Amino acid sequence: AQDLEAPSSALETGLAAGFDAKIGVTPSLNLDLTVNPDFSQVEVDQQVINLTRFEIQLPERRQFFLENSDLLDQAGFPSARPFFSRRIGLVQDSLGLYQPVPILYGARLSGSLNPKWRVNVLNMQTREAEAQGLPAQNFTAAALQRNFGAQSSLALSLVNKQNLGVTEADTARFFHPSVFQEIGQGDSLIRQLNPYNRVLTADLELLSQDNRWYHSSFISRSFANYADASPWSGSAFFRYQDRRGQVFLGGNLVGEDYFAEAGFVPSQGVYPGQISVFTNGQLKFYPANGPIALMGPEAEVRQIYTPNGTLTDRDYGIGYFFNFLNTARLRVSYNYTFQQLTRRFNPISSSRFTVFETGERFAWHSFLLGYQSNSRRLLNVSLDARYGGFYNGTNLNLSGRLNYRYQPYGNISLQFDYNDVKLAEGYGEGRLFLIGPRLDLTLTDAIFVTAYFQYNSRINNVNLNARFQWRYRPASDLFVVYTENYLPQDFSSKNRALVFKLVYWLNV
Repeated sequence: AQDLEAPSSALETGLAAGFDAKIGVTPSLNLDLTVNPDFSQVEVDQQVINLTRFEIQLPERRQFFLENSDLLDQAGFPSARPFFSRRIGLVQDSLGLYQPVPILYGARLSGSLNPKWRVNVLNMQTREAEAQGLPAQNFTAAALQRNFGAQSSLALSLVNKQNLGVTEADTARFFHPSVFQEIGQGDSLIRQLNPYNRVLTADLELLSQDNRWYHSSFISRSFANYADASPWSGSAFFRYQDRRGQVFLGGNLVGEDYFAEAGFVPSQGVYPGQISVFTNGQLKFYPANGPIALMGPEAEVRQIYTPNGTLTDRDYGIGYFFNFLNTARLRVSYNYTFQQLTRRFNPISSSRFTVFETGERFAWHSFLLGYQSNSRRLLNVSLDARYGGFYNGTNLNLSGRLNYRYQPYGNISLQFDYNDVKLAEGYGEGRLFLIGPRLDLTLTDAIFVTAYFQYNSRINNVNLNARFQWRYRPASDLFVVYTENYLPQDFSSKNRALVFKLVYWLNV
């Protein structure tokens, strides 16, 4: 590996070993162990252009965290997830890209105790990450689910994050904001040690036997050694559906002091707590003749308030959709958006342009056209085009994916996202685009090649990730992975790494 932007850009080499084990405790209950795990063969993240005020939840790709993960991953609601496995062993850098944090060991017990009971218990220990200002950390997540009725369940979960080996004198050494919390004291701010964060959650799901009625709700409380005036989160969601259509209705609450540091709460740092309500509905019509299998109108309403009752967001949308017999889809919609900002913000760059101030109000209209071609064809395309107002200006957004299946050898795809943002004078304008061609080849039943190229104009970066995999015996692989980041102007290298990884699976 070589970091050409670091003060010392010397080539670094290293050798490491680790092991994984899978133990069948019972036919339906497994114990997975890992020591010094390496995820260098995992596919790099698909980059995004984020023009919103919120953090984007990128998908987990590391296999150890994916197996039997639903009990922990689905706890809570999209507005407040108590557990998000990407908080373990990954941390965001100044560009918003995720960098690895070394994991020392981990263990997971997951599966079914019997037809009524399911369990998932995870414990992971990370090493100190000096460059990121993080101490050694321990993460524990446990969930127990009881199934009842035809398709219903009740689950309890507990998530604990512990900062290890930190004292009040370590503010300079461990500078990551999750380690020391800024607390107001009079007219000044002090940094208070945050040794732990715990979240206790109960989830209820009810589904009728005919699948028409569905209810989901949860209640969650966080525990920390600071700011516990409003540490609650919860939601309730109802759905009715049949052949003629469906209706959704729900609401959720996130307290100002609800902190799930090993979870995902997108409103954290944006709202001083939130109360939101939403509803949407859809009617379905089935033409007797012609190429359309299903079509109908749809509408949605969403409103967000702060705990004192101030309206901060309102979204209205109406549209019409067409599902064709050949699996193609078409959707047109109109959206109205209102926002009253609760934090200073600029969607392009807060450091380069004038920012919108707290309390400023904006309202705009936009139109969307979305199309997905026949997915059964070798060549297929998906395209979304949106144009309309955007804060005090306009935005034209074109995004989509081209995909060609070269059977039986592989797949070629091109993903793109283009934004032409024009705000009022001084607030910025720019053509932001992301393009990502990708090649997946199956040369034989044991040799696979993947190459992924991404250019992101917003962060001024070109990324190349190439992976060779040889499965020389069942569950045993040789990986060769090359990653490099470039400056797009002259393709000079920022950093690069070449990794060889050998996996040997032994059945005992």
